[in-house]
Amino acid sequence: MRSVTIPWWPSRERERARPTEPASRERVVEVALELLRVGGLDALSMRKVAAELGVSVSTVYWWAGNKEQLLALVVDEIHGRIRLPDDDPALPWVEQLRAYAENSYAVYSEHAFVFPIVFRGVLAGPNTCDLVECALGIMRRGGFTNDEAVAAYSALGALVLSFVRHGFESTRRDEVVWTAGHGLEELDAERYPTTVAMAAELQASDPDRRFRFALDAFLAGLATRAPSMRSLPRTPY
Repeated sequence: MRSVTIPWWPSRERERARPTEPASRERVVEVALELLRVGGLDALSMRKVAAELGVSVSTVYWWAGNKEQLLALVVDEIHGRIRLPDDDPALPWVEQLRAYAENSYAVYSEHAFVFPIVFRGVLAGPNTCDLVECALGIMRRGGFTNDEAVAAYSALGALVLSFVRHGFESTRRDEVVWTAGHGLEELDAERYPTTVAMAAELQASDPDRRFRFALDAFLAGLATRAPSMRSLPRTPY
């Protein structure tokens, strides 16, 4: 893969001489990922990464820049693990978008511990830009205008991340926050008959199945707004 230049992305070039201690950007990111996996964001520091690697803190700073840049490197590494759909002209654009969403959801779910970092936002690296380019390219294949493509991309990203977030947060915590430990079936059935009837489903934790349903519904709706279907009534946004 050819090298790319992203103006805001941390460069490997440093004014100071390269440290002689055995380390690399890849190893720094690998250790940071493991610290996040085990203890979350509070467990990550440049000093802890250095200790795990057995090198000086200055060496970690040389490779990662600073903590914010390290977080960006971690997120970009995660994004690099998302398999992009095959660029096959014979494959319908809807199916390409489905593969894109399913692959994204699978990797995010596997690395849900980085969700708080993704949600708050970090610098976009080359792998992140590849994801954006891929999704927008698929939308272009569908014939959408630039504005429509960006709107659809934003909606799809929100859909994927919302279900990852649901899986990341425990059902028990949701119950404690939402109902203070009570069950929805305890509500007044005369005033809230539908909620009580669906209490078991509302309180069940099955994000994967619900994600697939929501993705199917999203893609079906998006397909009706593609140029080939524009004879149907459309609501402007």
